[in-house]
Amino acid sequence: MNTVRYIFFGLAFTIKRGKLILEPDFDDPKRSHIELLPDSRFIEHMHETYLRLGKEQFGDDPSFVEGTAGPNYHTGHVTNLEDGVRQLYTEGGPKNLALAREYYAYLRKYNPDKDTGEVQERYRQPLDAFVFSEFKGEFDSYKRANAIIGSWIHRSLKHLSLGEVDQSIAAMARARQGWTYYMQDKQIEPGQTARRHLAPLKNMRDNSIVQFLQKPDINIMHKARLWSRLDKPSRLATYDQLAPYFRQLCDSNEPPLDSEKAFSEPPGMEEHRKNNAVDDVPKTQIDYGERG
Repeated sequence: MNTVRYIFFGLAFTIKRGKLILEPDFDDPKRSHIELLPDSRFIEHMHETYLRLGKEQFGDDPSFVEGTAGPNYHTGHVTNLEDGVRQLYTEGGPKNLALAREYYAYLRKYNPDKDTGEVQERYRQPLDAFVFSEFKGEFDSYKRANAIIGSWIHRSLKHLSLGEVDQSIAAMARARQGWTYYMQDKQIEPGQTARRHLAPLKNMRDNSIVQFLQKPDINIMHKARLWSRLDKPSRLATYDQLAPYFRQLCDSNEPPLDSEKAFSEPPGMEEHRKNNAVDDVPKTQIDYGERG
């Protein structure tokens, strides 16, 4: 059992930190960029491994239930699978969403209420409500809500910088959902202030863009890819603030890059400066440009 648990631990860690992003610098290896990101591809393998090894070790046990990982591995299996459902749903994409629904149905069937044998109450809600329910308790304060929504926005930008458009859209959708949930009962009454109000989601995203693009541990090519795929309103809102940094970043790169090409000024910038008006980010889907 201890040996098998090492396999489960390894798979769980791979799901959380298993995607390796490497930008090598062959002239100066110490300046190479390396990053570990979640890898949802291993969720399917984790689930199948629990079922296979659980049956191999405990298939003859009278308490073993066909289709499960057995009583000794049940808790770890369910916990990791619930995390996997949330990760698949958050990352989005047709395959991920199909797997999230499949595993949610599995949990409803094979992780019943211990007392009644019926479907657990938390599994009776729609999938999106189940995914979001994990975070509802964290939305009881402005500080925590702001941090969680900010982390989803950051995740959206990270995915976009890697060219993962569907995952980026899904993460931004979670940020919007969280923002709406927190603000739903924050109507300003006479005599009250908006101290507990979050900034408009558009403003939060623009601020995150500025912070993300100036992070020193993000590869310059990822920054350039992100900039080229951002929606026009966000580029208009952040360009003047970022332009000096873009020039410095490109000049210090080896070899130097043309900042006008890598981080081009968005069209309509002069008009934007005069009008100082920015449209809100569309609620349905941000225009990320071509997916290739």
